[in-house]
Amino acid sequence: MARVGRKGVRPLSISWAFVVELVSVSVGSFAKLLSAAAVALTVSVTGGFAGTVSGLDRTAFANEVADGVMQKETFDSLEVGPISSTPTLSFSSTAGTVVVTHKFRASTGVGSLGGGSLEYFLPHQTLTISFATAITAFGIDINSWATVANAFIGTTNTGESVGSVYSPFPGKSTGQFLGFSSSTPFTSITLAANGNYTFTVDTLDHGKKDPDPVVEEPEPAPVPLPASAVLLAGALAGTASLRRRADRKSA
Repeated sequence: MARVGRKGVRPLSISWAFVVELVSVSVGSFAKLLSAAAVALTVSVTGGFAGTVSGLDRTAFANEVADGVMQKETFDSLEVGPISSTPTLSFSSTAGTVVVTHKFRASTGVGSLGGGSLEYFLPHQTLTISFATAITAFGIDINSWATVANAFIGTTNTGESVGSVYSPFPGKSTGQFLGFSSSTPFTSITLAANGNYTFTVDTLDHGKKDPDPVVEEPEPAPVPLPASAVLLAGALAGTASLRRRADRKSA
């Protein structure tokens, strides 16, 4: 760039301080953009794999965990009476005590799990089941007169809530099933009636849907060249041109 004066054409002088400041601002803006892009990519990677598969009946749940590592507790081999734990499970309830009982309908065998002196859970009482290690899949039969969906709600310690489905016990006309899988491991679940329903539970399946998940990380998105970088390139080119002109003049 040049201007015309009385003595002819001469180069337009540019302050070196201005050039340094321009370069500093351009580099700083570029660094901020890269930092923002890195944060956005991190959020995408860490938040992109969450998912819960719920609303499953017994057959659908069995298919969902077919390739997993699961453990089953039917309560048939356990001694009748109060129970607080097994090698892989522990139990607590707002009913006060949790009991193994043979008094009520079971989905398999004769044993089921109830609570309190009545040996079943009242509508306002909850049952909490904790696991020795974190799991990603859970299924349980619920003995109840309820015939509607979401008659019972299970809430994990990670805050996920899932509802039961009407799924009669084999050969019966009543029964509920609450089964789901999650990509977020959890260590306990609390079961509660979502209505005026008494209940007992039976045939508890718990474990990992996928024992060795393969996670494919997404390709990082290309970061567009910011306007400040273009400005920086222009400033550097302009500075080099001025230096060449000054060298020719002095020569």
